[in-house]
Amino acid sequence: MIKMKTKKNVWKTTAIILIIVLVVENLLFLFILSVGLNVAKKEIECGEVVCMGYEAYLYNSYDKICDCYVDNEIVYSEVMK
Repeated sequence: MIKMKTKKNVWKTTAIILIIVLVVENLLFLFILSVGLNVAKKEIECGEVVCMGYEAYLYNSYDKICDCYVDNEIVYSEVMK
């Protein structure tokens, strides 16, 4: 009988650990998704609002700088907030 209680405790402990891991994994996924969507939003803003009328654009997500190009040269640069 002691062995059965031990097995039940092991399964309960395993279930609790797996639930905690699942919750942490979901929170991490949602955080990464929100960061990615924010970067995509900034890149769209760079291309459609800041650099409208220029030949090309480049959004640097690390420095948060939007560069607009004409003839492969930077003609306008703006720091995105």
